[in-house]
Amino acid sequence: MNIETFRQETNERILERGYDYWESGAIQEPVHIEGTKYTAVVMGSEAYQVSIELDKQGTITHSCTCPYDFGPVCKHVIALLFEIEDRELLGAGEREQAAEGTAGNAPHRLEDILKTMNAKELQTLILEHIRQDPSWEHELLGRYSTSDDDSFHHYYAMLDEQIDPYRNRNGFIDYYHAWEAGSQASAMVERARVLIGDQEFDQAIPMLQAVYTVMMEIIEETDDSDGSIGDAIEDTIDCFQTMADLPRLPQEVRIRLFSLLSDPEFLTNMKDYSWDSRILSILASLVHTMDEEQQLLWLLESEYGFTADGTDPEANEQSTWGCSFNAEKAAKITLELFRRRKTPAEVEAFINAHTYIPTFRRLVLKQLLEEGDYHQLYQKAEEGIIHDERFSGLVSEWRGWILKGAQAAGDTQRVQASAWKQLLLDSRPGTTELLDILKTTTSTEQWPEMREKLFTEIAEQDQFHYRRIPFYIHEELFDRLWTAVKERPSIRVFLEYGQYLLPHYHKEMANLAEGLVLTRLSQASSRPVYAEAVLLLKLLRDHGAKQQAEAIASRLLTCYSNRPAMRDELRKGGFQ
Repeated sequence: MNIETFRQETNERILERGYDYWESGAIQEPVHIEGTKYTAVVMGSEAYQVSIELDKQGTITHSCTCPYDFGPVCKHVIALLFEIEDRELLGAGEREQAAEGTAGNAPHRLEDILKTMNAKELQTLILEHIRQDPSWEHELLGRYSTSDDDSFHHYYAMLDEQIDPYRNRNGFIDYYHAWEAGSQASAMVERARVLIGDQEFDQAIPMLQAVYTVMMEIIEETDDSDGSIGDAIEDTIDCFQTMADLPRLPQEVRIRLFSLLSDPEFLTNMKDYSWDSRILSILASLVHTMDEEQQLLWLLESEYGFTADGTDPEANEQSTWGCSFNAEKAAKITLELFRRRKTPAEVEAFINAHTYIPTFRRLVLKQLLEEGDYHQLYQKAEEGIIHDERFSGLVSEWRGWILKGAQAAGDTQRVQASAWKQLLLDSRPGTTELLDILKTTTSTEQWPEMREKLFTEIAEQDQFHYRRIPFYIHEELFDRLWTAVKERPSIRVFLEYGQYLLPHYHKEMANLAEGLVLTRLSQASSRPVYAEAVLLLKLLRDHGAKQQAEAIASRLLTCYSNRPAMRDELRKGGFQ
C-alpha cells in the first residue's frame, strides 16, 4: 500500500469508516511525528495505538492494537492515513501559523476539552459515535448497566449480532464460517481475560456468561470440525478457573460465580460435552460455607445419582455403565471437596464407604499394599472382581492387585495361581510379563510341562494362535511360530514375524514370500502395494535370503515390465 494510492487499494467500507473516524475527530492529539513515522491514539470502541511509517517511495508500514483480522488494514489505520495526507497538504508554514494562532487560546488536551463540555454536548458526542460504531452502545451498556441481567443481555445481543452473518438461511454455520464465528467469541473471552486481570469482575462475568450461552446455543447447529466453538467454551471455563484460583477473590464475586456455575441448567448443558467435570471442580474450590457445600452435594445427587453417604447407585436395577461413569465423576469432585473441608479421618472413611467407585478402590488397595495388609487387599480386590464382573478390564485390574500383593508377601503359590488365571482370562495377545512371573516361580524341570498345559488351555479360546504367538517368540518356539504363520499367510504377517523365522527357515520363507508377492501383484496394482512388496523383499535380503530376494525382484521386472511405479519402488529399495 502506498500513501498516494491507499484509497484505491482499500476496501470501500473500511475506507468510508476510516474517513468518518478521521472527520469526527477520533484521532487524539498529539500526533507524534519522528521523521516519516507517525504515532497516534485513535478512539474506537477502545483507545487504539496506531503507528504508520513511510519509506522514500511512500510505501506504508502500519500497525494497530485493535483486534481486527479480516483484511490487510483496519479503519483506525485509514483514519491516521487521512490525517497524514491532510498534514502533508497543509504546508509546514501553515501548520506553524495555525499552531501559533491557537496556542494559549483554547484547550488542546483531551482532559481539558472534556472539562469545558456540558452534559448535553457530551451526550451528543457519544450518540454521534454510537451511530458511527454501534459496538460503543454495547460497551457502555455493559459497563454502566444497573443490573447483572442487563449486562449479560447486552453482551449476548452483541455477540449474537456479530455471529449472525455467518448463519445460512436455516441458521446453520458451515465449516468455512465456524472459525470466524468462534473467533468473535474468542475475542470477547480475551477481553474478559484482560478485565479479570484488572479486577473488573462485574464486566467479565456477564461477558463470559454471554459467550458460554451463545456458543452452547449454536454448537449443535455448527460444523465445528476444527473445534473453534469448543475452544471458545474451553477458554471461557479457563477464565472461570482463573477467577476461582485468585487468592483474594472478593467475597461478592465468589458468591456470584458460585451461583452462576451451580445453576443446574448450566451444568446439564456442559454434561453433554464432558465439560461438567471442570465446572464441578471449580465449584468445589469456591465452596466456603456449609450451605454451599450442601448445595453442591445436592447438585451431585440430583444430576448424577451420587450420594456422599456410601449408597451404591448400581444397587438398583437401572444401573448402566454411563451411570457408573457419572457416579465416579461426581465421587471424585466430592472427594476433592472433602479433602479441603474434612479431617483426614473423615476423608478416609468417605473413601472406604465408596469402594464401588474404581478410583476409590484403587486408593484403598494402594494404601493396603503400602501398609502390608495383604489379607484385606485380597478381600477388597475379590469384592471388586464380583462387583465389576461385567467389565473385563476392571476384573483384570483387580486380579492384578492380588498378584501385586502376593509378590510383595512372597506367597509363591498365590503368585502362580494369580498369574495363571490372568493368562487364561486376558483375551489380549500374550502378556509375556505374566509368563515370566509364572516361569520364575516354577522349577526348570517343571516349566516345560506347565507351559504345555498353559498353551493347551489357552488354545481352547485361541484357534489361530493369536494370543500364543508372542509366547512362541518369547520362548523361542520357532517351529510353532512357523506353523502359525503357514496357517494364515499374508505379506503383513510375513513382515511382522519374518525376522524371527528367516534365520531358521530362510528357504521355506523365501518360497512363501515369492508366492505371496506374485499373488498380491496379480490382484492389485498400486504404489502402496508395490511398496509393501519391496519391504518384504528387503526383509528377505537383510535376514539371510539375499539371493532369493533378488531373484524374486528380477522375476517381477520380467513379469510386470509395463508397471513403471513398481520399477520405481524396486529401484528405491535397492533392487535394479
